[in-house]
Amino acid sequence: MDCGGLCSDKCKTPGQCDPATGYCIGGCVGGWNGDFCTQLTEPSGVAMEDDSYLVDIVIGVVVGIIILIIAIIVIVIFVRYIQRSDSRSIAHQKK
Repeated sequence: MDCGGLCSDKCKTPGQCDPATGYCIGGCVGGWNGDFCTQLTEPSGVAMEDDSYLVDIVIGVVVGIIILIIAIIVIVIFVRYIQRSDSRSIAHQKK
């Protein structure tokens, strides 16, 4: 049965998949495996998930680094503000 857009483009027979499950009929093209042919097979033969999750990881790391940099800037500004106010109060007390 022709499943149209429901089949992975990595199926050996493009557009051919099980009507109930969407599993690729006839397996996957080289380098891909899994029921829906969405797992990339590394040269070592170990299957890994399609790398779409890597985008989420990269975005998370970048956002985390940006938040860390902002926190460091805020802490540095706060410490300098405290040091200035302390030095002003000491100078005012000496007068």
